[in-house]
Parts: sequence; structure tokens; C-alpha cells
Amino acid sequence: MWEIVFIVLGVFCALAANAIRECSESKLIRAAEDGDKKAEKMLPVVREPDDFCAAMRVGAAGFAFVAVMNPLTAELVRRAEGLVPGSHAVQQAAGGVLWVLLLLLAVAVFDFAPERYAWHRADKAARAVFPLANLLARVLRPLAWVLIRLAELLVRRQSQGPDRRGQRGRDPADGRRGRGDRRHRAG
Repeated sequence: MWEIVFIVLGVFCALAANAIRECSESKLIRAAEDGDKKAEKMLPVVREPDDFCAAMRVGAAGFAFVAVMNPLTAELVRRAEGLVPGSHAVQQAAGGVLWVLLLLLAVAVFDFAPERYAWHRADKAARAVFPLANLLARVLRPLAWVLIRLAELLVRRQSQGPDRRGQRGRDPADGRRGRGDRRHRAG
């Protein structure tokens, strides 16, 4: 039963992120000028959606993970393995294939479907999900902030070239190795 709750929450978060990104700012401005309170609240988020969308992506990924990777799903796969005739290795392989199929189904449900729906009905979807999604984004924003900082550290570490790690790299002006290369040492 909880799996269904997590599926709904994951799809909701994915839909909210995509709908806010695709929402028409000009339509919201007109609605806000006409006195629409929801449009007034949505405008700052639509203008600067990065924090909101990051929080919703964390929610979508987290809820999807819990919905798919849980004891009930593991039991389903274990029982399906038992239905496959053959050796234990064949049954394990069938279980692996089933896990891959479940993960691909999760990608379709938690990513592709909400994205496609938001593309075609962005304004309607954004208005429908915004109040609850904004509240959920406020709860998830600290976790999203931590994950973004971790990602920045990883990217920064990986993007450091050899020069920053104490080694000399290629001289970009002429394509030759720098002075630290043994082939260019005098002597």
C-alpha cells in the first residue's frame, strides 16, 4: 500500500518540476495583473525555478527509489525467479532481467510520463500542483541544497586539470608538453 503512496508522490514531484519549467510566464503575469492570487504566488518560482525544481527532482528520485526498491518488490522478484525453470543461475538471471524491466518502468512512470504531460498541459498542471508542490519543495529544499553542494564538489574535483594536481600538462599555445615533461628536460 505504501508503494502506491510513494509512486503518487514521485510522479507528483516530477510533474510539478516539469510543469513549472514549461509554464508560461506571460500568462501568469496577465493573470496576476487581473488579481489572480495563485498566479502572484507562482510568478517568483516560474521566474527563478532552479531551487524549486531541484527540490522536486530530489523528491521524484527519492520517492521513486523507495517505491521500486522495497521489500515488497524484492519479494515479487524472488517469487518470479522461482517460477523460472532451470538452475539457480538461470533463475538469478531472470530476476536480474526483471529488476532491469522494473527500473525501466520506473523511468517511464517517474520521468517520461510526467514530462510529456507537462509539455502539453504546462499551465494547467502548474496551477493544479503548485500549492502542495511549493510546500513539499520547502521541506525538500535543504536536502536538495546538500546534494547540489556534494555534486559541485565532485564536479570541481573531476574538472581539475593536471596542472592543478601538481603535474604539468600540455602547453595550449603550441600543443607540446610543458616543462615538467621528461622529454623536454635539459641534460
